[in-house]
Amino acid sequence: MNKALLSKSFNETQKHRFTLRFFDSDLEKGFQAHIFQSRLVQLRVAMPLGAFMYSIYGYVDQLITPELMATSLTIRSGIVFPYLMIILFFSFSRTFEKYWIFLTGFGGLMATIGTACIVTMSNETGKIIITDIFTYINFWILLLTGLPFFSAIKFTLISLSIFEINFLLYPYPQEFFISHNFFLWIGFILGAIPAYLVELQSRRAFINLLTIEKEVEERKQAEKSLKSNQEILEKMNTELETQNWFKLGLTELNASMQGEQDIHELGKNILTATTGFLKVPKGAIFISTSENSLDRIANHAYSINGDSKNTFKFGEGLVGQAAVSGNSIIINDIAKDHGIAFGIGELPAGGILVYPLMIKNQVVGVIELISFEPFSENQKKWVEEASKIIALSIHTGLHMAENSLMQDVDTILNQEFKFNSD
Repeated sequence: MNKALLSKSFNETQKHRFTLRFFDSDLEKGFQAHIFQSRLVQLRVAMPLGAFMYSIYGYVDQLITPELMATSLTIRSGIVFPYLMIILFFSFSRTFEKYWIFLTGFGGLMATIGTACIVTMSNETGKIIITDIFTYINFWILLLTGLPFFSAIKFTLISLSIFEINFLLYPYPQEFFISHNFFLWIGFILGAIPAYLVELQSRRAFINLLTIEKEVEERKQAEKSLKSNQEILEKMNTELETQNWFKLGLTELNASMQGEQDIHELGKNILTATTGFLKVPKGAIFISTSENSLDRIANHAYSINGDSKNTFKFGEGLVGQAAVSGNSIIINDIAKDHGIAFGIGELPAGGILVYPLMIKNQVVGVIELISFEPFSENQKKWVEEASKIIALSIHTGLHMAENSLMQDVDTILNQEFKFNSD
């Protein structure tokens, strides 16, 4: 159904009471297209049926007016029958919808004109009997072809006008004229009333169909909007959960660094909080020294008898490369010989994340984390944020350790100076 029609407000009373045509042109076009599709089969049945009946009626001509047999066969079987068959075959083409009303109605007019010609040339008995076919033609146009009511009425009135003109040009006995006119117009009325009711019901059904389709479309739009809102809500919930997850991890990390701690204890607590929160089974923290090297101050799940190094030069290995470049190193395709130790052996690692710990573009250390699975984007972002806090904490710890060492040296020197003075 045309979506433009579904955007309209439908009211079945918005049509002409007699012609039944909708005042809205788009709605009328939509109905014409709908009625064509719904009545196409009916039309295809009406064409051969009308052609067959019209031709069979020629046998009546033979009995009444045998002298007009050749003329009757020419009109019935040579002109009208082929024309109706051509319409039948043409109804299977794509362009038929554009011309179907005119071509169908014109078929009825051809049958009417042909009958008028036969009646004109027949004897008085033939005129009385053959004229009855006009009523059949009118019923065929009104009820059998499936033409829209107003179009069928127009073609039927033209057919009746041809009958009346025939009477005017070739006068018949008055009683014949009156009786045939009576039955023809009564037949017209009896055919027009059901045609009108059928059309009225068809238009109501069309409006109901549009209403239902509009409701279905609106429901689909509502469901689509609801789905979109649900997706937005789910996205917001996911983002909120991620934010809460971030905050929880940073809170736990901050808590692990509280209080007075030496650098090794601090590193161990940081690593415990980090590996526990990220659920990674292995990790280590290295701090930079004045000798451009990185010393390991804490580790988690490293093998005691393994070949893990305690010190790296800047640029050496992944740890040294991260310190030199100042960028994180993430590897998710791990060699099979790199494993994570547990009670009875080792399991292969799935991802390595090495992140430099920096303050004002100065490397104070490196954190190395190893996981069974590749690191997720959220894990990477969390380590990026946590590295700033860890770097500051380690820097502060080192500075405090230096101050404490200097205070101890000052104390010893003062004691020695006092002893020498004594």
